[in-house]
Amino acid sequence: VNTFVPYEQLLDIVDGLEEQYKKELNKLPKDIKKNGLKHPKELFNIHQDLLTVALYVLDYPSRNEKLDMKFIINDDDAEEGAFLNIANRNCKFIFNNDKKKHQPISYTLTSTAIKGLNNRLCKLLKYSYKTYPRPYVFISRTGWISNLNKISPETVSGWLKDLLPNKNIGINGLRSAFVSYYWNKMNNRQKQILINRMRTSKKEIETNYLKQYSDTDTLAKVKVEPSEDLISKTTIATDKQTAWEVED
Repeated sequence: VNTFVPYEQLLDIVDGLEEQYKKELNKLPKDIKKNGLKHPKELFNIHQDLLTVALYVLDYPSRNEKLDMKFIINDDDAEEGAFLNIANRNCKFIFNNDKKKHQPISYTLTSTAIKGLNNRLCKLLKYSYKTYPRPYVFISRTGWISNLNKISPETVSGWLKDLLPNKNIGINGLRSAFVSYYWNKMNNRQKQILINRMRTSKKEIETNYLKQYSDTDTLAKVKVEPSEDLISKTTIATDKQTAWEVED
């Protein structure tokens, strides 16, 4: 079974989930639509699916730390573990744990190489926290509000299989898709940033993650050169991508 999923396809999934969420949101009565606390769990779960993919498609795909993040509003609140400072203007990830001998790392969603995507993700995350206030980025799917318990990263990554039923894809698959699309388009400095934020090594990138779009099955599904639409999504945040309404 070929488990490789081209990055372009993953970006389409993000777009599709965003459209699905907004479509279902607009079906709600006006007073409920504006109050996330009254949203049905089905709508919140679509939102969680969107976050699951977006965190690895609209930013450098780390390991499973992003699926274990706790919301904070001050860097000083970050102890050991994975955190998202949602009060930071640009959203800040803080991973205070060692991963396969890689040191803890923190960074904001301001990478010039993927500026538009980072901006889009930060707006989505701010919308998420404002609309669905909760302690952790990912919580149980059994009931929004009634169950705010944290769930394991393994459980969250399992949702990917439902979004891509014909592919046995996990976090490593998302990492491979991102690397395979961007690696040969980046300069050395950008590659080093990618390596650091993915918490990996150049050797591992080129040995385990980098896939060439060489087989005819893959080539039939993707454009090897980026389309104008994808370029615009990567560099400039369009109105569609910044549609999440968030007050500072």
